[in-house]
Amino acid sequence: MRPTDRAFDRASPHGIVLAFCGFERRSSFICRLGPNMSRGIAATLPPTGSERELENRSLYISAGWAVEPAQKALEDAIVEAARLQERLTIDISSMPRRFLADVVERLTSGTGTRPESVRFLYCPGDFDQTYRAAGRDVNLSATPVSPYFAGSHRATSIPVGLVVGLGLEPHRALGIMELLEPVRTWVFKSDAADHRYRGATDDVNRQVLADFGPNAVFDYDLHSLESIYFALESLAYASRNDYRLILAPSGPKIFALACLLVGSKRSRERPAVWRVGGAESGAGMDVAETGSVVCADVELGPVQASQGLANA
Repeated sequence: MRPTDRAFDRASPHGIVLAFCGFERRSSFICRLGPNMSRGIAATLPPTGSERELENRSLYISAGWAVEPAQKALEDAIVEAARLQERLTIDISSMPRRFLADVVERLTSGTGTRPESVRFLYCPGDFDQTYRAAGRDVNLSATPVSPYFAGSHRATSIPVGLVVGLGLEPHRALGIMELLEPVRTWVFKSDAADHRYRGATDDVNRQVLADFGPNAVFDYDLHSLESIYFALESLAYASRNDYRLILAPSGPKIFALACLLVGSKRSRERPAVWRVGGAESGAGMDVAETGSVVCADVELGPVQASQGLANA
């Protein structure tokens, strides 16, 4: 698996495009840009009744996209891209993390038809709106994002190592650390271009950052899936014999995607990927796009006939 950063160009061929029709304005940003594509498919969950969600749905339909239930949309996009031998492009900007995990699992599980590479797009959100949305009081839950990402079965005598991504959500990083009580923790935070984001992230996570020296805190480039992935992969490889590694991404969804890609590799020491988020469901808050688009191609390789390590 090898992510490669690309410059986004809406005029370049994007083949089959899968996006998520949600309650954020940025849910429809790629659609509004009018990418050069063969077909667009918008995935939906049961409607929440939000006004923005209805507007996005209407916009997708007007633009000629198919609007389908999430799992059907995912399967249709993957199968059609493979059948037509076209590029598969997936916009993760507004995808719920559980559905994003479903996307990565379907692409990497080695079962079913799929293309050998996929292009991921991510549109960062407006700071002010993201900050307000992240600051809502919610009842938090923390579990593996799905059985596929529960990590390899290893002796409980091996201590827990935790990779935690910091975001604007209060209490999440501290909560997962208190729950898991890791022997060692690596902290990742975005070096977003907006200085307000960096300052707010440090402020929200002041208690967490106070416990770690500079060697345990890593800045990552929000606009480079490639560099985030290889930093996490290197860490997972180096620590595989000493820790049962758990990746707990909060903050920008591009970091969550990198964690899922690292956790999808079917090695015997693969890390687990946990979701730390609100326990309740329902409509969230509207977030507009900043206007930039992060783009990366991920080589998945051919589908393997045998999956001997799939259940290791």
